[in-house]
Amino acid sequence: IQLLKEVKHAVGRTDWDKACVLHMNPNINYYECGEILREEFYEKAGSWSLPNCRKHSIFISQAAYSVKGFHLVLEQMAELAERYADLRIYVAGVDLGKEDSAYASYVMELIHTYHLQNHIIFTGILEAKEMAEHYLKSNVFLSPSTIENSSNSVCEALCLGVPVVASYVGGLPSLIEHGKSGLLYPLEESYMISYYIQEIFENEKKEKSLSEC
Repeated sequence: IQLLKEVKHAVGRTDWDKACVLHMNPNINYYECGEILREEFYEKAGSWSLPNCRKHSIFISQAAYSVKGFHLVLEQMAELAERYADLRIYVAGVDLGKEDSAYASYVMELIHTYHLQNHIIFTGILEAKEMAEHYLKSNVFLSPSTIENSSNSVCEALCLGVPVVASYVGGLPSLIEHGKSGLLYPLEESYMISYYIQEIFENEKKEKSLSEC
C-alpha cells in the first residue's frame, strides 16, 4: 500500500485492480494491459466441443490452499453426485490426499463426510499441454475462488471455449459476461453452483452458446 501511494504509474488488467489502485492512490496514472497466455491455449490446443468432452465432468485447476475455495463447493458437489452417478471432478495441482497440512486434512474430511471419494480425482501437477487436454475433456470448468484478479485458469478455459462457472469476485466480472461467456455466482450463495452446473449439463443449447462466446 505504501509503495502504491508513492509511485506515479501502475499497470493492471481489470476493473477490480484499477479500483484498488485508485483507492490507495487517486493521483496514480493507471494503464490497462492485457495478459498473454501460454501458447498451448491458442490454436495449438484446439477448441472445446460437446461430443468430445466427458459428460458430467468438472475441472478445477487448483485446490491446494483455502483462497481457491475448494472446501466451499464440496456440499454442492455432493448434491450433483446424487443426481449424476457418473459425476467426476478432476482437480489439478497438489493431491490433497497425500498432503500433510491442516487444510488438506480438513478437505479430505469433507470429502468423506459428503461421500465424494469415488467422484473426485486429484490429477497431480500438470504441464500446460496436460492442462489444455483436461480443459477440453471437461463438461464444465469451475472457479470457486474467494479472491482473484484476472485468473489465468479462467482465461485459459475461456480461450478454449470451455463452459465456465465462476464466483463473482475480484476481476472475474471483467473477464466473464454473465449468461453469455460464462456463469457467475455470488460467493456467499454456493447453492448457485449446483444450479448453474446442472443447467449446463441438461441444456445443450446453453453449453454451445457459452462455448461459442
